[in-house]
Amino acid sequence: MRRLIPYAGAAAAVAITTALIDFVVGRAQIANISMLYLVAVLVVAVAFGRAAAIVASVLAFVTFDWFFVPPTHQLVVADAQELFSLALFLITAVVTGTLAARERARAQEAEHREHDAKVLYEAAFLMAEPDLERALVAVAEHFRAALDLDAVSIEADADILPHPAIAARDESARASLRATGSELRLMNPAGPSRTVRLVGPTTARAGRRARLVPIVAAGTRVGRLAVLPRAGAAALEAADERVLAIAAAQLGLTIERARFRQEATESEVLRRSDDLKTELLHAVSHELRTPLASILASAGSLRQHDVEWTERERDEFATAIQDEAVRLDRLVGSLLDLSRIENGRLVPHKAWHDVGALVEDVAGRMRPVTAGHPVHLDVPEDLPPIELDYVEIQQVLSNLVENAAKFSPAGSEIGISVGRDDGNVRFAVRDHGPGIAPGDAERVFEPFVRLARAGQGPRGVGLGLAIAKRLVEAHAGTIWIDRGVSLVVDDEPSMIRTLRTNLRGHGFQVETAETAGDAIASYERKQPDLVVLDLNLPDGDGFEVVRRIREHSGTPIIVLSARGGETDKVNALDLGADDYMTKPFGIDELLARIRVALRHVARPGTGAEPRITSGELVVDLELREVTVGGRTIHLTPTEYDLLKVFVTNPNKVLTDRMLLQQVWGPDYGDESHYLHVYVARLRRKIESDPQDPAYLVTEPGVGYRFRSEEL
Repeated sequence: MRRLIPYAGAAAAVAITTALIDFVVGRAQIANISMLYLVAVLVVAVAFGRAAAIVASVLAFVTFDWFFVPPTHQLVVADAQELFSLALFLITAVVTGTLAARERARAQEAEHREHDAKVLYEAAFLMAEPDLERALVAVAEHFRAALDLDAVSIEADADILPHPAIAARDESARASLRATGSELRLMNPAGPSRTVRLVGPTTARAGRRARLVPIVAAGTRVGRLAVLPRAGAAALEAADERVLAIAAAQLGLTIERARFRQEATESEVLRRSDDLKTELLHAVSHELRTPLASILASAGSLRQHDVEWTERERDEFATAIQDEAVRLDRLVGSLLDLSRIENGRLVPHKAWHDVGALVEDVAGRMRPVTAGHPVHLDVPEDLPPIELDYVEIQQVLSNLVENAAKFSPAGSEIGISVGRDDGNVRFAVRDHGPGIAPGDAERVFEPFVRLARAGQGPRGVGLGLAIAKRLVEAHAGTIWIDRGVSLVVDDEPSMIRTLRTNLRGHGFQVETAETAGDAIASYERKQPDLVVLDLNLPDGDGFEVVRRIREHSGTPIIVLSARGGETDKVNALDLGADDYMTKPFGIDELLARIRVALRHVARPGTGAEPRITSGELVVDLELREVTVGGRTIHLTPTEYDLLKVFVTNPNKVLTDRMLLQQVWGPDYGDESHYLHVYVARLRRKIESDPQDPAYLVTEPGVGYRFRSEEL
């Protein structure tokens, strides 16, 4: 019946036009009124296509002759001129209808191609999902909805995807696809990858014929795409078959990419396993040697028959043997735990536990370790039970407490606190130890890492923190060294939310302020370690905040503003801002600049570090000597003073005014030509290529930056 609709439409269009002509002819004589039929033919051609347009042309010819050409109600034309006109009308109608139908077909083809391109583009976007199973399920549902299918199944090799990804309109369609899928047989498997192989069931199933397109990558079949057309629908159109062919090619690339990713992951696991073996060997040669040497020395002393040991001395030797044996047992246990974690054999067994009881249990178990430290517990009474592995989190907290006791001064307090943080539970262990340099905040969680401490040589942190980190990550949590307090000043809630989330994720406590007044008050109250500041504030200018902070402190200030003009940048840097970034910005770049600013604060002054090295450039501030690649560079006093300002402010933007006032004095500020001449002379002396400087880098419109290789 659907095939007759275009012809019924053609007949209806001719009938309506005939009625209209009859109405007009009865009231006025209009020449060439038959042209109205051409309009009807055009409408039919656009709406229903070429065949219906030709039928409409013939019907219009016959109808006009029957009703309006004398003698009427006869298919006879008495006047030769009328006959010629009717013939010309028929030809014109057929040609016009054909052309209109052709344009309609082209428009439909363009529309179909646009639809196909959109379908494939959206599918490609879904295929970018890293999780292959989720990606294929989303792609299957996408094609099912876009092509109006009952079900779509995407299968890959079992080593890549154990189960097929199926999207079905309902359970009946899912069952039908599975039923027909067992009878599918591949035809022409050796054909080219862009050829669509449509495969039907070996037995007839009226209206339920599944179609299969093999998925090929690099000439090898890696899966198959099976589709089940809608019940009662005609066979798949050529356009849909073309879409399926292209989709199969894209799926082949996606599955192949997943295979490469899996192989890369396996290689990484093997690499980490090798690294772990190396670390274990390192532990045997270094960490285990100390307790073994102590045990051997004590035992050997007790076996010396020619020495008369007192009872007290014998007890001391026995105690030393026992303590070192306990230490050795703990170290071996930690090594085994780390080995199980790295190989994925230590899986958390979660259950609901009371946090307060957990913390009190840890404090009790660690009492021998914390004997020289008062321990303060801060656990809110209203905290609900938490789902965790009691033994593993107990070990995490125990390792943190042991580390705190190991590095804290005798008699200093150790605090264990629990709190809520944006829907999560946050455990914190605080001590009064010497602290960790910003550059070592991540390294401290590596096994056996050795960190330098002020006034002392390197000292290892063992395995406790490394195990704690891996156990926390197994619980889908994060662990970090608290990097202090940061103050975020911005009047946009979305910006505050973004910065707060990222800074907290990198170990900062975050205080926020939306006005200049609140920012100054919060700074005076909290004394933050970092300030991230917007210039456009409701009650004033961010420049005033910079000025007020610089009156009392050298806290790093990073300006983050939409104002990108040269004047604003120069003013902010002249007032004492450490860096200036223009919105929009990349969060990774911001975090990198924060790390640089904090390193500058943590670095001792020039009196404590008289020798500065960057690549081949060495500046001895005590001897006032400069060498490049071992070759002594002779500088004038002004050139040396200028270089000293640069090297003592590495990776910081220094404006022309700042450099002029620090080198030439406060009366200078606008004589930039002096500065440019001396910078050019310095470049000729210390740069291997003055035209492409490695150290003294120009910041266009602002000033210069000494680029240190520490970044």
